[in-house]
Amino acid sequence: MVLSNISIGLFIDGGYFEKVYNEAKKQGYVLQIGKLIRFCKRYLSNYFDLKEDDCKLIVRHYFRGRFRADEAIANNRLEKERRFEDSLIEHDVVFHYKHLQNFRDEQRGEIEREKGIDVWFALEAYEIAVARNLDIVIIFTGDGDHEMLLNKMKLLKKKAVLLTWHLDSYTGVSRQLKEEASLHIELKKILNESDEYLQFFERSN
Repeated sequence: MVLSNISIGLFIDGGYFEKVYNEAKKQGYVLQIGKLIRFCKRYLSNYFDLKEDDCKLIVRHYFRGRFRADEAIANNRLEKERRFEDSLIEHDVVFHYKHLQNFRDEQRGEIEREKGIDVWFALEAYEIAVARNLDIVIIFTGDGDHEMLLNKMKLLKKKAVLLTWHLDSYTGVSRQLKEEASLHIELKKILNESDEYLQFFERSN
C-alpha cells in the first residue's frame, strides 16, 4: 500500500491519557494535546517516508467519564477540567463525556467508575473511520478491550496504530492489543532511544 496525502484519525482514551500524563510528569515530561498531535504527524511522516504536510490529521476525538458539576467542585476538579477542555477546543478535538457511575465495592465502599465509554469509543472510531475514509487510525489507549477495534480497522484496510506510554508491569499494555496493531508507537521507548522527538514532550522544571 503506497501512501500519499493520507488522512489520519486520532482517538484518545481519556482515562488512559490522564494516567500517562501523571506518569510522564513524574519522569520529567509534559504531555500536551497540541504537541501530541504534532508528534503523530512527524512520526508517521518519517515512518512512511512522506512529507509532513501530506499527513492530514483530520479527525481528533477524546472520550472520558467525568464527575457531575457539584462533585467536580467538591473534588476541586472543575477548573482543571475546564482548562483541559479549553486545550481540546483550541486543537479541534471533539470531546465525548459520560457521567461517572456509582458502584459499591466491598473493600472501598462507594466508588465512581466509567461505564459505557469503551463501547462508545469503539463505535465512534469505527463509524468515523468508514465515513471519513481514513487511511490511518491512531488509538491512544492501553485498554485490552479495544483489541477488536484494531482488528476491525485492519479488516477495513486501515492502518491501525496503537499509541502508548509504558506505565508499569501492572498497568501495562495488553499483549493482544499490541499484536493487533499494524504499528505500535511506544512513546517512552522512542524518547529513550532518540532525541529527535523530545521537542514534543518538553521536560518540566
